[in-house]
This record gives sequence, C-alpha cells and structure tokens, in this order.
Amino acid sequence: MEWRSDTRAASTLTEILLWGIVGLIALMVVITIVSAIVSAVVGLLMALIPILVLGALIYLAVAYLRNKDSMSNASNYGLDSLGGSSPETSTPQSPQDRLTEQYVRGEISEEEYERRIGEYVDRESGGHSSSYGSSDYDTDRSRSREFER
Repeated sequence: MEWRSDTRAASTLTEILLWGIVGLIALMVVITIVSAIVSAVVGLLMALIPILVLGALIYLAVAYLRNKDSMSNASNYGLDSLGGSSPETSTPQSPQDRLTEQYVRGEISEEEYERRIGEYVDRESGGHSSSYGSSDYDTDRSRSREFER
C-alpha cells in the first residue's frame, strides 16, 4: 500500500510540474505577443513623428510665404502705388477699384476707405474740392450704402 501512495504523490507532483510548465509557456507566449504589438506601435510612431514634423514645417513655410505675398500685394493697393496695376490682374485697375476691393474683402474699415478715397479725390483735384465736392461724395456714399442693403 505504501507503494501506491508514493505513486499517487509522484503523479500529483508530476501533474503539478506539467501544469506549471504549460502555464509558463502560455505566459511567455502572451508576453511575446504583447511585446510584438508594443514594438509595432512604437515603430509606427517613430516613423510617423518625423513625417508629421516635416509636414508641419512645410505647412509653416507655405503659410509664411502666403502671408508674405499677401502683405506685398496689400501694399500694392496703398496710395503710394495708385498709378500701378495689381499683380493679380492683367488689366490696370483704378485706385478707387483697388480701394473698393480692399473694403469688400474686409482689409480696411469703412472709415479708412472713405478717408483714402477722400485723399485720392483731393489729390486728383489738386487740393480743390470744386470738381467733386465733399457733399457730392457723401451723397454718392449714402446712395451706395442704400444700394448695398
């Protein structure tokens, strides 16, 4: 009888050892799979980060160049260049047309628009407002405001 109890104890010990080995193998497989997934995600991120940084730099460069171009184009609409033509169009525009475009695009306020038009009219009339009086100008502006509404 003693022999059977020793055999049972040995088989129980062997069974425990076998299940322990199976458990360790399963744990190693799970750790290997998780490690592979984490490595793939980290590798993907490490590949995407330089691409994102490069894209951001390109975006900033393009935005800077666009802003620089728009600033130089806006200076072409000032009173200093009233005789020049706009680089965006092939036909020359009148100074009033350029100022009106700026006003419509919201680049200048209504007060600034009126001030600059008034300066242009004064300059064209040689400082005299007899050819186009301020009351005529105000009447025309009020009519155009009514038309815009």
